[in-house]
Formats: sequence, structure tokens, C-alpha cells
Amino acid sequence: MIIDIHGHLSPPEAAERFPMPPSLTDVDGMLAARTEAGIDLTVIGSPVGAGAMARVPGVDNYAQPRDRLRRFHDWMSGLIRTFPDQLRGYVYANPFGDDDHLEGVRETLADPAFVGLITTSSVHGELLGSPRADSFFALAAEAGVPVLVHAPAEPAGTERVDETGFVEQIGRFGDVTMGMAMIAFAGWLDKYPGLRLIGATGGGAMALLPERLRTAARPRHWTGGGPPPGGPTPWPPRGAGGGGANWELMFESRSGLT
Repeated sequence: MIIDIHGHLSPPEAAERFPMPPSLTDVDGMLAARTEAGIDLTVIGSPVGAGAMARVPGVDNYAQPRDRLRRFHDWMSGLIRTFPDQLRGYVYANPFGDDDHLEGVRETLADPAFVGLITTSSVHGELLGSPRADSFFALAAEAGVPVLVHAPAEPAGTERVDETGFVEQIGRFGDVTMGMAMIAFAGWLDKYPGLRLIGATGGGAMALLPERLRTAARPRHWTGGGPPPGGPTPWPPRGAGGGGANWELMFESRSGLT
């Protein structure tokens, strides 16, 4: 069986509210294209929930009430029930969401149409190494489902970039790279060893950076000369609970670097 683990479809009402490519609401076209490509099952999901995957003045993707997200996930669930042999879904989760938001995520995950979570590698520039992501990673580990880490609509560092193509193809790629690296540096894989993570776009540039990631963890150029400016070195990772000695091997094997 060939499974496409990263697909997008949006409800028609979203296209009326937000700018988006017409293909995102073309269910028949998407199903036909995947069949032609030999794909048996596609897992769909939205990294912005019921929001916009584009910069829209006055729209904050991370301020979505639980009832709005429930309606969005109900639409997804209905679509999946219509095409049960072809589609499954990810539940959208804000990695820094409050208790009410995360309870809604838990509730939605009980629907068999959904097989995992989708979240963003940063929120308003805050990366997934933040301690505020602890409750989210605890939920993901408890649920035992895979987490697709997707770039946000507005990647960190692109606030003043007006070129949409650059934001979509370069900024988002970089954001996933930083988000995935910070997951490892923060020690979430040590604290929650059952986490199952999928980095969108191949994890960004992670596979190209093994030596730089090692140097970031153990900065050789500061050896014997005190900590680098701005604070101590990040070794061992925060939250590792004494498991830092195995962090590098675990990180490489989980991110496909070995």
C-alpha cells in the first residue's frame, strides 16, 4: 500500500473567506490525481486549522475558538467517511494551546477518521523548543499517534518579506528545519520517548546539517574559553533528565541522518 502522509483539502467556506489555490477545495481533482499517481491512501490535514495559510490582515490563526475548530474537523470527518478507502485525517493542534484547546484535540482524536496530529514548527516566531510546548508533547505521547510538524503560514523571520513565493518555498522550509532541531535540543524526545514525529518537507534541511547540529550542541570553538555570548551552551538538552549522553544517537536515528 502506498500512503501519502501529507495532503491538504479545505472546505468551500474557507475559500470564500481566505485567499487559497483552487486545488485546495477540488476534492474530485485531488482524488483523481492521487489515483493516477498510484497512491492508495492520503492523510489530509490543515496546519492552520480553520484559518488561512496566507498572510491575511486581522486574522490570527492561533486564536480559533474550540467550536470553530470542531466545525472544521466535523467537515473533515464527513469527507473521510464519504471516501473511507482513500482518506484519513490529522487533527490540528496549536502546540501552545491552553487546556481547553488541548481537551478539544483529545476529543477529536477519538473519531476514527483521524490517525494523527498536525501542528506548526513555530507560532508567531516561537519555536517548538519552548517550555510552553510541554503539554502538547505530553498529549501526543499519551495518544500514541504520529505528529506531522508543518511550517506555519508566516515562518519566523519573514515578517517583513513581501514576496509570497519566497515565504512559501524558502521561509517555511527554514522554519521546519529550526522547529525540528529545537524539538531535539529541548529534550522532548528524551522526556517523551514514545513521540512519533514527521517533519514536513523532509524535515527541512535537517538531513544536510548533521555536523552543524553536532557543533551547535557541543560548540568546539568555545572549548576552554567559557560559554558563548548570551548564556551557557545548550548541552545537555533542556529537559533531558540526565539522558543527554544518548541524545545525539537518538536524534540522528529518528531524523534519518544515519
